[in-house]
Amino acid sequence: MATFKQWLNADAPATWAEVGARVVTTGVVAFVVLQMKEYFDARMFDTPATAVDATLVAVGVLLLSAVQKKLKS
Repeated sequence: MATFKQWLNADAPATWAEVGARVVTTGVVAFVVLQMKEYFDARMFDTPATAVDATLVAVGVLLLSAVQKKLKS
């Protein structure tokens, strides 16, 4: 059975540029998907709240990727 460290290293970013790309990509995708969800649920956009939620998701990805990168080295 794989250890926790091996599991974290499975898709660890090699460079900080990769970390940045993951964070930006995730933030944009989260924002678009959450905007679509708001529109389908309420038939209107809630851009400020969606931006905050997408930022929180992106920060989570940043933290996870930073931990992965640190453990890989």
